Amino acid sequence: MLCACSGEQFKLEEAIPQSPESLATRDFSASGISSRTGNGDWESKLEDAQVDEAESTLKEALSLNYEEARALLGRLEYQRGNFDAALQVFQGIDIRLLSPRMSMAISERTRPRKSRSSRGRNVLTGVMSLHSVSLLLEAMLLKANSLAELGRVKVASSINITTSLMWSVDLCRILDFSLIDNRLSEVVDSIKIANLACHLMWCSFLVANAEAASECKIILDTVESALPCGTYSEINGDSKLLEMFHRALELLPKLWLQAGSVDEAIAAYRRALLRPWNLDPQLLAKVQKDLAATLLYGGVEASIPPESKPIGATFPDSSMEESILLLFILMQKVVYGEIEWDPEIMDHLTFALAMCGEFESLADHVEQVLPGIYNRAERWYFLALCYSAAGQNTTALNLLKKVSGLSESNHKPHLASFLLGAKVCSQDPAESLEGVKFARRVIDASINHNEHMLGQANKFLGICYGNAARKSTSDSERVALHRNSVNSFSHTLRAGIEDPEISFHLGLENAVQRNLALSLNQAMVYSKTSAGSSARGWKLLARVASAEQRLVDAEAIVDLALDETESIEQLELLRLKALVQIAQEQPKQAIETYRILLALIRGQGEILEKSAKKVEAETILELDAWLDLARLYSSHELWLDADICIRKAKATNFYSARTWHETGRLFEAKQQYQDAIAAFALSLSIVPDYVPSIVSTARILMKMSSRSLHIAKSFLMSALRLEPTSHEAWSSLGLVYKMEGSVQQAADAFQAAHELELSAPVQSFL
Repeated sequence: MLCACSGEQFKLEEAIPQSPESLATRDFSASGISSRTGNGDWESKLEDAQVDEAESTLKEALSLNYEEARALLGRLEYQRGNFDAALQVFQGIDIRLLSPRMSMAISERTRPRKSRSSRGRNVLTGVMSLHSVSLLLEAMLLKANSLAELGRVKVASSINITTSLMWSVDLCRILDFSLIDNRLSEVVDSIKIANLACHLMWCSFLVANAEAASECKIILDTVESALPCGTYSEINGDSKLLEMFHRALELLPKLWLQAGSVDEAIAAYRRALLRPWNLDPQLLAKVQKDLAATLLYGGVEASIPPESKPIGATFPDSSMEESILLLFILMQKVVYGEIEWDPEIMDHLTFALAMCGEFESLADHVEQVLPGIYNRAERWYFLALCYSAAGQNTTALNLLKKVSGLSESNHKPHLASFLLGAKVCSQDPAESLEGVKFARRVIDASINHNEHMLGQANKFLGICYGNAARKSTSDSERVALHRNSVNSFSHTLRAGIEDPEISFHLGLENAVQRNLALSLNQAMVYSKTSAGSSARGWKLLARVASAEQRLVDAEAIVDLALDETESIEQLELLRLKALVQIAQEQPKQAIETYRILLALIRGQGEILEKSAKKVEAETILELDAWLDLARLYSSHELWLDADICIRKAKATNFYSARTWHETGRLFEAKQQYQDAIAAFALSLSIVPDYVPSIVSTARILMKMSSRSLHIAKSFLMSALRLEPTSHEAWSSLGLVYKMEGSVQQAADAFQAAHELELSAPVQSFL
């Protein structure tokens, strides 16, 4: 830099006229800051030490020319915070005229030497020095900063004025003075004017940043035209030139973002990364991170231009892919210790992979994070979140059990992990009792502390109690668990915690226990709070209506739900509608509904890009549709059509318990009892606790021989332990009692079967 600031001399090879009427002297004399004039104006702008240094520099006529003098004085004004004055000084530098000379200077003075004899070769006469180029580049950089700062100051001042006026209006309304009320309209008009001024100032701010970005872009154009392939090692000798260029590379995209030009900002980031510019590893990582964030949250799809793609190379197809690739590179640098740990990188990567559904990949990157970044509980919790979202609940639960294990007993309870454990367990009936433990730990630690955590814990506690009740084989235990489930939900609602999910699950538990009136009320509450956007809320309403034998209302509810839902939810509702039509003894309408359902499923199958979860759901729906049709046809003794539907179902899923159960029912309807027994046995070999096959096996044994009554009775008692609300099991048990001569027990069984059948929905509540 100049001797005035850094002790370095800036000398040109070309001689500068020593006449007092030179361009620089005339300019500074006209500006009133020449050393031959008074010092009043100078002292009003510069510190005393800076004045002495500037004057001593100006006296050395050969040390700088017109542009360098303006660059020096502009820098001094900028350092004092006089951005307007600095901008006026920088405006006198015609950088576009100087840019070709600067490019030639950089190119000539950084050209690699080919031999030892060429080391002493002088550069061409008239070529600027790198110090002069650095000073002018710095001037352009400070000019861009000045423009941005001036725009920011104007916007801030206009916002302050508007805020003050709004406070004045609020004060007028609070005090309610008649004198102030008379002037309230004037203040409101002033606010409108101030808002308009704010809008204009904001537009001015955008324009100022766009102009600043254009000035900054000149720096990059100048250097890139001199070094089209990036920087050589020779340029490292002038660290100031590199510093100015690197600062321009970092500043340009920020200015474009402040100007609202996201596309230009992305292009500027890519420009900084396209060539080797000897960037510091931390600065390079920062540019990569900022580019990834802009691609993620910028709201634009900025494809890589063809000229930036080498032939034969593979490039990302979208902004999301490019962002993820950049974040992968940054995470690899963190793992190898090339850059310091930055939590923002993991935050951006988490968002990007979550949006793409790549939770397993996210878990892999979390596992690569070096020890010490996260403590053990946080790491296990993060990994459990990833695996749970990926559908690997068993892996997630094993990690969460570590958080609640003995190794963490001396640490502060990690409530988020316990709550996640309760949620994961609530989705798996086999882990319901473990979920109760997780929820209890959250409740015990959250009393009088966190209302939200307490409400969520009670919700999951109620779900786990309900799942445990359905898995229990003891009547007394089942009743107690059901009661605890309802009490947990009711306690949460009484505490004033508003959560639609609680209303839904409370309605579901009441429906399972056949408390249909209470279930209907909670289902209505859930539908209102969810604004009718939840398909499972509509399905619960329709099932409860069908259980109350209001089949017309149930079909109307399904028709209404079909207009409010989409995708896979509509397919599930179509199947429910067909079942309601079958219950109304409308087989033709039901067959037509199934035809539409299967056609939609076939149409969805032609879509290539679908998640595995959606494909599985569609396969299950297709299987159920064929099996429902098989039962419908067999009930009307249309054996050929029923057999075709069974074959279609087997082609969809051969190893399905329900497929073989419906096969056995078809054999039973044809009175082929041996084949029916074999089919039911296959069904039970796939799912040993499949209640419909257990009941059907008992019914076949009763028909085949009266000597098998005790075996049939054993089957039916097992079915009732698994599903106490099965009216078919109670009816078959009544027949067994009747054949044994136990009239009273038979009557009780028939009575239970009748009452349960009257409150049975067309489709299971669960």
